[in-house]
Amino acid sequence: MTKAAGAFFRFVFGLLILIALGYNTWQVHTLRAEVETLKRQRAASVKADTARSRPPTKTAATGADTPLARARRHTERAREFLRTGKYADAQREVRAATEALKEASRDAQDTGNDALREARGALRSLTQEVERLWRRSGGKESEKPR
Repeated sequence: MTKAAGAFFRFVFGLLILIALGYNTWQVHTLRAEVETLKRQRAASVKADTARSRPPTKTAATGADTPLARARRHTERAREFLRTGKYADAQREVRAATEALKEASRDAQDTGNDALREARGALRSLTQEVERLWRRSGGKESEKPR
């Protein structure tokens, strides 16, 4: 009877371990699904907050993208690339921002000196920001964006 009882208890113990393992696996699966849901909600929340905090990028009259708005977007992308160490991409974005600012400058000549000052200030600020981030990143002078 003791051999039978020992076999029975081993069987019950093994069964309990399998049940515990199955429960643990189910909980891990449930937690992963919950984490993915929270990540999606967080991404949507951040995207909505970013969209609310950004200034409008279209002109009210024409609905067209303004050069200053494009320059602002390129500047933000360049800052992100610099923060992540992608200097070639940052340089490309700085060039695009500069071109957009030059376009804004040409447009500003038609519309007045205030817009021109804003474009020049944005270009100066962008240049200073790039140089400051470049120095902080320890970039080589030969690789410095122009």
